[in-house]
Amino acid sequence: MKENEIIENKQIRENLAGRVEVLDKVKQIITLPNIEYATTDQVAEYYKTPLQTIETIVLRNRDELNTDGFKTFKKSETIKMLNIQNECLENTVGKSIVTLAYGEKIEIPNRGLRLFTKRAILRVGMLLRDSEIAKEVRTRLLDIIQDTEIHSPEIIKQVEVEIDMEKQLSINVGLAYANGDLLEVLKATKALEDFRIDMRDKRITKLEEEKEILLTESLTIEDSRKLINAMIRKIAANKFHSNFSACWKSFYVQLNYKLGISIKGRSKEPKNPLLNTLTKEEMIEAEKVVRAWAVELDMDLSDVLNLRACKLS
Repeated sequence: MKENEIIENKQIRENLAGRVEVLDKVKQIITLPNIEYATTDQVAEYYKTPLQTIETIVLRNRDELNTDGFKTFKKSETIKMLNIQNECLENTVGKSIVTLAYGEKIEIPNRGLRLFTKRAILRVGMLLRDSEIAKEVRTRLLDIIQDTEIHSPEIIKQVEVEIDMEKQLSINVGLAYANGDLLEVLKATKALEDFRIDMRDKRITKLEEEKEILLTESLTIEDSRKLINAMIRKIAANKFHSNFSACWKSFYVQLNYKLGISIKGRSKEPKNPLLNTLTKEEMIEAEKVVRAWAVELDMDLSDVLNLRACKLS
């Protein structure tokens, strides 16, 4: 998928509208105090774009923004939401001027103030064409799409198998009741309950294993670099049909999404390995990402834990 498809396809925007976490990953977003709303000026400041550009986006896409909670609040509603005291409120012709706790002044027209929820702010970013901040927001959203496409099929298949098994066990309980066989009812009910407990215990065990893996840190940056290289080779061989380039690309996408590291934009020398641009702290965090990836792909965890002991090369 390309960036322009987000701008041009409403359904894609609908599917991504809830991923508001990308906003703070790209840049700290400022909203009004005590409420999760931002003014038009604050949205324009976030995207480093003229106020009129935001006004145009609103004019052309009002229906979409309304579904995200964008609306015009009455002056009295806004003042009440902000919990403004009289001494911080200056009434003038056609508007009131509110002085916030940190000194910023907000003008509230008598006709009301238009406010954006975070979903609406994200929607603006999916529609703005020329803002560099908006482009970065869309890049993060594309990373989410790619990450989902990589892992969803295996997860969906596993869930479908579990659903089918639970459905069949439930049917067995129903058949036993229909036949009036109390012993079979008890057996079928126990089988169903045991299955549900087993699924719960497996998920708990997997979470504990992942936690143990992720808490194991490297002693040196070189250890982490070797482990990452070894794990990428292993993942590529088992899950990418030995397409190492595609495997590394997927890993870089995860670094961008999970750690906010755009590693490809760091290296000025083409021959310089991209991992060499990471600091020690970043390398350790990147190691955690590749270990978690191995868990998600259901790879043998013992291999992961033994890599360092084998003195990777």
